[in-house]
Amino acid sequence: MKEKYADTIQKKVDAAKNPPPIPKKEPLFFLTSWNKRLWPLFLSPLFTLIYAPVNRYVSLPLLVSGRPFEDENGLLVGEYFSANSLARILFYLLILTTEILLFKTTKGLPRLKRSFLLIAATILNLMMGVLFLEFTLWE
Repeated sequence: MKEKYADTIQKKVDAAKNPPPIPKKEPLFFLTSWNKRLWPLFLSPLFTLIYAPVNRYVSLPLLVSGRPFEDENGLLVGEYFSANSLARILFYLLILTTEILLFKTTKGLPRLKRSFLLIAATILNLMMGVLFLEFTLWE
């Protein structure tokens, strides 16, 4: 049997009044309970990417590379503040900051899980710190 024109119009009106729900898109980055606790580990790679060009174009021309050199009296100068010294100071500050933030973000975990997580995160933090030094130290 053929559908009446009035029924077709009524279906369209009902569909317009009650549109189907729009599916929610998942965000590209979302925070889970683990992401919230481990976000400080992203500081080292991010800081490395930011500091590498600063090191190359600002620190190195201002502070030189840290190689020994002869002063005007002909004496060999091997210990002085250089771009490498600044990189080492920033390395220690970065490791310390990340560890403090890890301690604060893992406060609510049970003792065993927190201990395991802090040990693993410290190892990862040190590995990323070594990569920071690899990209920022000169010779």
